[in-house]
Amino acid sequence: MIQFNITIEDIDYDSVAEFLAPAFDDQYQNGDLPAWARLLLVAGGNTADTVKKIIARIPENTKEDMIVRMVNHSTDRTAAKLEEIAAGKGIRIRIRDLQARKLTGEE
Repeated sequence: MIQFNITIEDIDYDSVAEFLAPAFDDQYQNGDLPAWARLLLVAGGNTADTVKKIIARIPENTKEDMIVRMVNHSTDRTAAKLEEIAAGKGIRIRIRDLQARKLTGEE
C-alpha cells in the first residue's frame, strides 16, 4: 500500500462545477446551503452553469471550506472519479481512503 499526500494550491472552480453539482444537490436536500444559493439552485436547476454562478458569488475561503466538505462528504464518488481518470491514462488503481482538509497559512 502507498499513501500520497497532495496539496492543491490553486483550483479552477468552474472546471469542477459539473463534479460538484451532485454535492450541491446533497447539501440542498440537507438544508446546508445558504438561502441565496438554494434560490439559485431552484431557479436554474442543478446544472454546472448554476453551480458556477453560486461559486462565483462566494469568497475564496468559503470555496475552500466547501470543497473540503464536499470531497469528504462524497469520498466514494471522488475516489471513483480519480480511479476513472487514472484508468483513462492506462493506470489501474484502487483508492482505499480519501480525505480532504484545509491547510492554514502556517502549513
